[in-house]
Amino acid sequence: MGKKQKELIAKTFGCCRFVYNYYLDTRIKLYEESKETLTYNKCANDLTQLKKELEWLKEVDSHALGNGDTKKASQLYSTGLIIHFFLGLIVATLLYFVKEPFLAIFNLSDEVHSYAVQYYNWHIILATFMPIYYYIYRMVLEDGDFSISLATDSFQMVVNIISSIILVQIPGLGMNGLGIGTVISYVVAFAITLCHFFRKTNSLKFRFSFAFKELSSL
Repeated sequence: MGKKQKELIAKTFGCCRFVYNYYLDTRIKLYEESKETLTYNKCANDLTQLKKELEWLKEVDSHALGNGDTKKASQLYSTGLIIHFFLGLIVATLLYFVKEPFLAIFNLSDEVHSYAVQYYNWHIILATFMPIYYYIYRMVLEDGDFSISLATDSFQMVVNIISSIILVQIPGLGMNGLGIGTVISYVVAFAITLCHFFRKTNSLKFRFSFAFKELSSL
């Protein structure tokens, strides 16, 4: 390796370290002042202006400056997604096995107990994917897509009310109607949340892998 190559590598590492620390400090100050987050896209756009102010940043590869932390972020998102998937399975399993002991606490009559079991069973289903839903919802919110987050909350509430009222009127459904209505509302909300990943402003990229060493960063 020649002298110029060594110098270029050293400059690249130095510039990447500067850019990382610069935007980390910027994000911390912004959150402390206004409780807002600085998304990757905003940082990338600002980096163009920063390079005009600091000419020496142009001496290294532009991709090296912008992509270094995205790989780390993708790894963290993927690890978190896998963790929340298994968390949902664990919670649902626990709810299944404690169902009867939990309902026995309330000394319900046979009729009320039957209704409670119907509603409880639907929440076991919900518990399976709720951790993933809230994890992705949080990521979308942190990515700066407040419109999607607002639409998700609004539609979830409206669909839950309307579908529950309609389904509970269907003969034979009973409390199952309320449970189905709740599940439908969260499925709709989840679908709306996923729309963020098809928008140009999305900076969340998933790398389907798992790393135990990343757990401390979540």
